[in-house]
Amino acid sequence: MKNKFINFKNRVNYIIGELHESTVFLLRMPGWLFGSRFRFCLIGVNLLLAVVFVLQIAAASGTGYELKRLERNIQEISIEQQKIEAEMAAINSLSSLKTRIDALTMVNIPRLKHFNAPATVVAVNSR
Repeated sequence: MKNKFINFKNRVNYIIGELHESTVFLLRMPGWLFGSRFRFCLIGVNLLLAVVFVLQIAAASGTGYELKRLERNIQEISIEQQKIEAEMAAINSLSSLKTRIDALTMVNIPRLKHFNAPATVVAVNSR
């Protein structure tokens, strides 16, 4: 029990000694660290950082609006592309092709005739 009390007393003395040394350290700090000029500089740096932060947030939100606008443009273009593809499918459909073929006024050939050339015939340049 006596050892625990001595151990506790030593711990308290150690903590008090550390606090004393830290206060002495603060008292030995240079004067410029606690001067009014240094405080004004710290305030200025804080204000500068706040302004930079606000500007960064504004730039990020502007980028967000730009992205939304571009996404709307992409959606509009994809809808337009789908309309064009539907028109192409309608134009290339068999019924559309049949009506255009009928409008050409061409005549059907009843039977094809093929020309059978002998294998020994060769085209020759007569120059």
